[in-house]
Amino acid sequence: MTPDMRTGEPRMDPTSLYREDVITDRRVGTLRVMTPIKTDGSTDLGRPVLYVGEAQLLTQAGLLPLVFEIDATSLADASASTRIAWKQQTLSYWAARAVDAGKELWITEMQGEPWPDQDGFTTDSLLESALAYKDQGATVVLLWGVESWLLSPDWMSAGMRAIGVFRFGPGGFEPPSRHLPGSRAAALR
Repeated sequence: MTPDMRTGEPRMDPTSLYREDVITDRRVGTLRVMTPIKTDGSTDLGRPVLYVGEAQLLTQAGLLPLVFEIDATSLADASASTRIAWKQQTLSYWAARAVDAGKELWITEMQGEPWPDQDGFTTDSLLESALAYKDQGATVVLLWGVESWLLSPDWMSAGMRAIGVFRFGPGGFEPPSRHLPGSRAAALR
């Protein structure tokens, strides 16, 4: 709502209406799908659908709400991006607390494969996660699901690139496999 400049009373902007659908897994958080509509209630195809993620983080001071817009073109994209964005915001918060306490921050279960029966987390999502988490202050990153990489050359390649991002920055590298004859694995530090 924006106040009317002449009367000071709030009024809805009829050119900026959205229908809101709430999607949740009842565990991690909420995804709001904001579909643009016209004043007659029909979908406004001239404006993009917006995706907004919401979660809460329990802190010593109480619940900290996390609300953020997600750059996505579909619900599947939004779901993977939502998880990545939530985790990035959470990492930023806890990294600051760790620094204040003089402690290290560890990521103990970064998603490394799709969840069973869930669409949306792809090899691109894995790389997006690595780029999002790279500069959040974690000293150790442990990946969940990497054993599945052994069954897929695409996931193995993406996983190795993600590890390269953590080791050497956004450009990363493709570490050589220590299991191939004549190759040497790169040192972690």
